[in-house]
Order: sequence, then C-alpha cells, then structure tokens
Amino acid sequence: MTQKLSDLFKPTDRQRQFLDAVASHQYVLYGGAGGGGKSYILRWTLICLLLEWAAKRDLRGVRVGMFSKDYPSLTDRQISKMSKEMPSWLGRLRDTREDGLGFFLHERFGGGAILLRNLDDPRKYKSVEFAAIAVEELTENPEQTFHDLRFRLRWPGIEDTKFIAATNPGDIGHAWVKRLWIDREFPPELRDKAKLFAYVPAKAADNPHNAASYMEELDSLPPSMRAAVRDGSWDVFSGQKFNEFRRQIHVVQPFTIPTWWERWGANDPGYGDPAAWHCLAADQVGNVYVYREFTFERTAYSAQAEAVAKALGEEKMGYWVSGMDAFIADPETRKSYVDYYAQGGLLGFRKPIHGTGSRRVRAATLHEYLRPFPDPQHPEKQTARLRIFAADGEGVGCKRLIEVIGALPADPLDPEAVADCAIDHWYDALTYGLSSRHATAEEPARAKYSEGSFGDVLDHASAEEEPVAFKRFR
Repeated sequence: MTQKLSDLFKPTDRQRQFLDAVASHQYVLYGGAGGGGKSYILRWTLICLLLEWAAKRDLRGVRVGMFSKDYPSLTDRQISKMSKEMPSWLGRLRDTREDGLGFFLHERFGGGAILLRNLDDPRKYKSVEFAAIAVEELTENPEQTFHDLRFRLRWPGIEDTKFIAATNPGDIGHAWVKRLWIDREFPPELRDKAKLFAYVPAKAADNPHNAASYMEELDSLPPSMRAAVRDGSWDVFSGQKFNEFRRQIHVVQPFTIPTWWERWGANDPGYGDPAAWHCLAADQVGNVYVYREFTFERTAYSAQAEAVAKALGEEKMGYWVSGMDAFIADPETRKSYVDYYAQGGLLGFRKPIHGTGSRRVRAATLHEYLRPFPDPQHPEKQTARLRIFAADGEGVGCKRLIEVIGALPADPLDPEAVADCAIDHWYDALTYGLSSRHATAEEPARAKYSEGSFGDVLDHASAEEEPVAFKRFR
C-alpha cells in the first residue's frame, strides 16, 4: 500500500508553510510562541529531506543533525518523541559505533540518518559534515554557535544544504536571532545570503491539536510571559530584564551635542569577546544621552584606542570609565588593558576610573534611568532620563546598544541582575558609564594602576588638565 508522507505526520497549515519555506530557502526559522508544534515539524522536515534526496537524487546514507543545548533537552524534546512517533517500517532509533545515537532510515528508504547531538561544545563537530542541521530553541545559544554549525553544512551531491531552527523569544540568543530573522539586519558577510533567510511565525492558536485547557493556561499567564509564549512577541518576552525599554521613549534622533554639556566615555574591555565603547553626555538637568558607540572584535587594545581617538578627533571627554578587569596588570608584562589604551593614544591626561557597582546595583541604576515619566513639555507623551541616539549610518548612534537593552534576560539565579550572556558587553559599558555619575567625591578615586606606561602619564598630569566634567550635575 502506498502512503503519502504528509498523511503520516499530518502537518498543520502553518507547518506546511514552513515546509514550503525550507524548499525555497536555506536558513529557515519557525515559531515565536509556545504550542506551535515546533519540535514536531523539525524532525519531520529532516525526514522529508532525507527521503527526497534518496528518491529524487539517489543519494544514500545522507546524514543530518538534530541539535539541542544539552542532552536532557534533547531527550525531552526529540529522543522520547521519536521512539513513539516514528513507525518501525520507516526506521528505528539506535546507537551505533560509527555515528552514535540517531534515527536511521531503512535501506529501502535510502539509509539516511538523523544524528542526535547536543551543543555543550559545538567545536567538537568541527570535522563532521551534515546535509542539514536542525536546532531546537535557537535562542538558547550564542550567535557563534550558529556560525560554528553552518560551517558544517556540506554533503557530496547536495548544493542546497539546509539550516532550520525553532524557538521562542527570549534567552541569551534573543538579540541575534531577532536581528537576522525578524528585523532582517545582516552583517556585511551575510548580506549576499539575505534572500536565503526566511521566518515562519507560529502561534499556539495555529495548532489545532492544542487542548482548550492549554490555551486557557496561556491566556492566564502574566502579561510579559503571555506576550511571548502565546502571541510570539519579539519585543516583550518572559525573562526580559528591562521590560520598561521602549524605542518610542528611549531612542531619539541624533542632534548636535551642545559644547557645554558634560561628556564622558565608558567601555567594557574585550578581545575574543566583543569590546564595547560608548560616548555619553548629560544635559543641565541630568538627562543622559548615549550618542556614539564603537564595537571591536579580535582587535588589539591599543588599536581599539587608536580607532576611537581618530573617530573622536578634537572632541573632548571629561574622563573614561572602564570595567574592573581593565586595570588588572599582567604579572609578567606589568601592563593592564588601560596601559594599552594609553599606548593607543586615546586617554592622554584624562583619568580613567573603575567601573563601580555590583551587577545588581548597576541593573538597578539602569532601571532608574529607563523609568518612564510624563514629558514636561508634552504631558501626553512619556520620556525618561536615558535617551539613546538612533544610528544615522555615519558613525553616530548606538545600533547595538538599542538592540541589546530590550533583549537582555534576567539571571535565573538572581533576578535582580542581568544574566551573564554573549550580548552583555554593551550593557556593561553603559552601566559603568551611568554608575560613574553617582560618585560623591569631587574627583573620582584614583585606581591602583600597574607600573606601566599609563602610570607615567598620570604622574606627569598637570593641574590644568583636570577635567571640568568631574563636577557632577545633580
């Protein structure tokens, strides 16, 4: 008896849209809300691909990968389901010496296999090839995981390899997933592939198999969690730390900063991880504007400083504030990151100071700056003490910071703090800069510098070089 594959797994209308998108695109994301049948359609899409490659191209023994963040997640979301859902005449779940754990199709269907893997360390797959890769809950992973996996997409005879994923909003990868699939903002190296990305939104209401009681539970969730899990909102989600952030309130169009405003800089050091730099200014009543940002990856610290100094030109900063680790000297070279910044010509006689406050205190500080209140000039509108310049495409504005603030998750073990994640560098730089304004002394305390080049610069600083900006506007 002949049976259509779609009759076997009975995709919903929305799942059929996903299958169509996979046929015409290389990188396809499905989901955005709970109960949309995401895990289900991922495994059956892989089955469809394996059967198609065997039937239409006579490709046998093709391997595809199904990935989750760890083995317990893989067991709950896929392994336990495959053992019950896949008919024995199609294939079987087994563990082999050559391929490890997977679902292996019978030889009469091409002998392909879905290999089941976890993402505790994506680098361990660097010598493995997959014709297609599926990832459960993509936002549970940093962006580097995406690049590590797509680097593994290759198979003899298959030019149209596939990367498919499903996810809900939130978690550590929210920002980069939203940037690529929802906002469709691509870095230079991916712009030629933009047409190969597709997003298929799915809500719980799209799945007719959800029980009425489940839908009632979704309706009863707290507002932010309901927006994400039921409605698939990418702007408000469960676990979001700064849910008061709104672009219409906190993002403003660039303008020329008045010369009499206080200006200062802040950065979070990094080399392998991104280094984030911000330029901040305060008006006469204490509102803070973040008007420029710089991001560096795998760039020497002195080169970072040179690039920032060149971009700023004659613009004067009262001081720079940096993360605590920027001041720790290497025991052999006796140099710290700050020494290399000075070597790059950025700091000159302007004194850098330690970033202050614990992660909890800095989070509380940002909450205060983000708190909306009626605009004195337009009472029908809201404003806040923190305003961020929109990017203008000519080096002004803070594109990454705007993206990050609304996407930061709370630490699950300490909800008062931000989770330690791949996108927190811009947040750290910002909150170092904001917290530095709460110093009570007329001059910020001098750091215990290493005995390197920067210590020599400080020793020779003249009284005339003391920045007026250290006098705080309260």
